[in-house]
Amino acid sequence: MIYARISLEISNLRRYTVDNLEKLKAIINLLTSILALYDEPPKVFQMIMTDYITSNRLNTCANIDACITRLKISKNFKSVLEKNTINKILSKLEIELLKNWLYDNNDNYVDVLQILDNSNNDLWKYSAKILAYFERMLGFEIIRTNHGQITVDGPYAQLEQYLARVNMSQRKTKIEHLLSNRIHSYLKQTIGKENIENSLNNDYKYFEDNLIELQSLLNQQQRSHVKVICLISWLKYYAEMYSFALIMTQSQHDVMRQIDRLLLNNESKVCSSVKIFIIKQMIYFHNISLEELKQTLSNRNIAWIKPILLQQSDIHEKERNNFILPTTLFECKNECIHINQLFKQLKDINQLENLIRKCQTDKNLAYSFYLWFIRYYRRFYTIKNVSMDISFVQLIENQLQHQLISTFEVIGYQFILQLCKNFDNQSYFQLKADMTDNDMHLRLVALNIFALYLASKCTTNSTYMNSLLFDVNGKMPKDYSQHLMTRCLVGLQPNNNHIVIQMQRVKNEVQKD
Repeated sequence: MIYARISLEISNLRRYTVDNLEKLKAIINLLTSILALYDEPPKVFQMIMTDYITSNRLNTCANIDACITRLKISKNFKSVLEKNTINKILSKLEIELLKNWLYDNNDNYVDVLQILDNSNNDLWKYSAKILAYFERMLGFEIIRTNHGQITVDGPYAQLEQYLARVNMSQRKTKIEHLLSNRIHSYLKQTIGKENIENSLNNDYKYFEDNLIELQSLLNQQQRSHVKVICLISWLKYYAEMYSFALIMTQSQHDVMRQIDRLLLNNESKVCSSVKIFIIKQMIYFHNISLEELKQTLSNRNIAWIKPILLQQSDIHEKERNNFILPTTLFECKNECIHINQLFKQLKDINQLENLIRKCQTDKNLAYSFYLWFIRYYRRFYTIKNVSMDISFVQLIENQLQHQLISTFEVIGYQFILQLCKNFDNQSYFQLKADMTDNDMHLRLVALNIFALYLASKCTTNSTYMNSLLFDVNGKMPKDYSQHLMTRCLVGLQPNNNHIVIQMQRVKNEVQKD
């Protein structure tokens, strides 16, 4: 707080300028992070000062990353902190240090991209400040004025060299996604809703040309990655304007018919992707389902979309088999893949027992374990006339019961068992053939949330989350009604209107004034 006040006062000086506030801020952030994380902050700060700051070793991205890695492997963190909290604080600190380094080394900005692109970290989650710097340095305005068609020179040439080198290893990069999303967001900010029709009309020729140009680039073995990123971002920007005009304002402008004919006659892969994006954006803007979108557009004269919606109706049963589960994307991804592979290639029951034991202190692994059974449970909806797999249920009941109860308590064991059995006839969660996708989705969301609370048990610390279903020792309470009453907010208890009375008093005081 003191630093923030001093910083504000210095920034308001009229006769003098101070250019090194950002550097000071980075050191303050380092000190603040150490104070928040460690039991003995002076020792940790002295170590970092000696090994990195006074020796001027924070002069490269690699050294900054090494410094944060050293802080992460320290063993004297405060016991009340969870691993995710520690990682989040240190990741944000690393972003601040990298951003500070970037101010003095913008010619070597590719070094920062390499750190962000590292698959062993999740710095991309906190990269907004660095991407804002790239927005100014690379000059995204040129992408707007050139309608997505840029010449790869200046700062873009270095970016092209980096992306070409990385793509030679035949792997997709986080940077391509981050930059594409940032450019798309930047372009959206340059247009107001009232100007969408004019922009669609004025830029139509570029939309037509860019569809062809992007497909041509993607067909080339040696392509410009920067040009691809810029074209994709601009096409998303234009397609999003079109989808808004189509579903929200129902524009009757002549350009809408031009776009309709273009999308109908263009059967390229790029155009197909653009069509899917437009449909997704219409669903998002109008907050409706795909089926509701079909009904909304049924009487509209939109030629390109009718074959897609008609095909959607014909393959409804197949889509049920591809039902998208409300489960993890990035978080716990590796754990989910590992567990899925283990069940696919299961040869020995000991493998499962060892996995369950590991879940005792790894909540991510435990959560992923529960998610596997939720995915298994969906078969009762997606596969016609499927019955319970008796042999698999017997495996759970006879061979894994002891280990499951030991790790997850009876409540976790019963949850897994009921997922394998499709619950009983009186249960809300029993899946039936006549359910809609929305019915299925609601149940999956509820089960997913419950699994998250169950998995919160598998940590060494007592948290607000795991205290809801378990006691301070991580055990299942004998009486849940009594236990939950101790965790309930007083103001939410049926016979206690204390909060209501307080709010009424506040309202009365405001009305008096």
